[in-house]
Amino acid sequence: MYTSFTQFSAEVKPILETLVRAGKITSGKISKTDHLDMPIYLKAYWAVYNNAKNADGQRLIAGVLDDLKDAHGVYDKTSVMRSGNILQVHGTTWSILLNDCWIMGGIHGGATFELASYAEQKNLFNLSHTDKDPDDYAFRVTGREILGLLHFGYSQSSCAPSSLSRSVGIKSLLRSTNPKKAKAATFTEYHQIVEQTTQSYLANDASRANVVGKLLGLKALTS
Repeated sequence: MYTSFTQFSAEVKPILETLVRAGKITSGKISKTDHLDMPIYLKAYWAVYNNAKNADGQRLIAGVLDDLKDAHGVYDKTSVMRSGNILQVHGTTWSILLNDCWIMGGIHGGATFELASYAEQKNLFNLSHTDKDPDDYAFRVTGREILGLLHFGYSQSSCAPSSLSRSVGIKSLLRSTNPKKAKAATFTEYHQIVEQTTQSYLANDASRANVVGKLLGLKALTS
């Protein structure tokens, strides 16, 4: 868990710099050659991390964007300025690292993650991915989120979502069952497990089947 901006920045800044150099974060004034706004981005990421860690009712809503439409009308939004339950930032400022900060904040805060999407391959993996695409495009964002949650001590709850949650399309719940592991989660380990799992997914058919089986083990609980 990160308890200060200095501690948080020490780990997140190198990751941000790597993504900037790779051209994967170019929003606003940050580019491959202009790092002047780096502190602004880090402060925004720190704010999102803390707001997710202090999520309203200790719950966060995750899933493919199209599946979140009904939930957006009911739950408050997590942003740089407020806590809430669903991450919502302007399209030009979203990045995979910002999303990671939201997930990590929820993990460190012990939030329950409510999934609005079924654990199906089309929702978790980029099925159009080819050898010509970057390796890290193999997972969709929701797949990356679930992978991190399972790795850091979350598992599916046997409880069905509440009636309110079901009314906005929530399919299942992931809860922290290993708080010690969740508290010890780091961005570095998160990125390492994503990279390692991606390489396994792309290696061969057998490895891919193992990765797919792990993530598709989540079932919808609606009763």
